[in-house]
Amino acid sequence: MTRPEIEEFHRDVQVLPGVAASAVYRLNAGGPGMQAFAQRLQRLEHGAELGAATWVALTEFGSLDEALDAEAKIRGFPAESEDGRLRHHTRALYTTITDVPGNSRRDDLGFAPAVQFGTFDMDSVDAEWMLSDWYQHNRIPRFLGMPSGIRFRRFVSISGPAKYAVLYEFPSLDARMNEFEVPVEAHELDASSPSQPVLSRTVHLSASPGIGSLEFSV
Repeated sequence: MTRPEIEEFHRDVQVLPGVAASAVYRLNAGGPGMQAFAQRLQRLEHGAELGAATWVALTEFGSLDEALDAEAKIRGFPAESEDGRLRHHTRALYTTITDVPGNSRRDDLGFAPAVQFGTFDMDSVDAEWMLSDWYQHNRIPRFLGMPSGIRFRRFVSISGPAKYAVLYEFPSLDARMNEFEVPVEAHELDASSPSQPVLSRTVHLSASPGIGSLEFSV
C-alpha cells in the first residue's frame, strides 16, 4: 500500500466520533538482535499470505461503544470494499491492562515518534502466567530504567486473532536502539537468555514484533 493510500485511510479514521489519538507508523525490522529473534519465533497463520507489512495504524477511543461504532464505519470505507486498495494483515481491538509512564512521559496523550509493538498468543495457559510474571518483574523494571522511555502499555484482546499486545513508546528510533534494543533486548532475545523460557512460548502475528517510525498523527 502506498503512502497516499494509507494517508487517505488515516484521514477517514481520525474524524470518527470518539477518537482520542491516531497515528500511522512505517515499519522496519529493527537491529540484528531483533531480526534474529523474529526468525526464531512461532507464527500465527493469520495474515501470513499477505507478506511483510509496511504500515501499522494505531487509534485510541474514549470508550468501547465508540470503538465498536467506529469498526462498523471503517468496514464501509472505500478502501475496505471488495475491490478496495487496502489490504491489511489484521485489525484488532484491545483494552489496556497495564499502563506505565516512562521517565520521559509527555503531557499530551498522543502517540510517540517511535514505537515497538508486539501482537501474540502464548502456547499454553501456564505460559500465560509466566508471561504476566515476566512483564511485572523483568520487562517493566527494565523499561523504567531507560532515561528516555515515554510509555509502556500491555493489552488484552476484545476482538482479533491474537490475545495479547504490547506497545513501547520512545522519542526516536535511535533512543529505542541505544537504550532498549542494545542493552536490554539484545541480551534477552539471545537464545541463552533466562528470559527465553517465556519468550520462546510466544506465538506472533506476521508483523510482530514491529518497530515503527511516525509518519503522521493527530
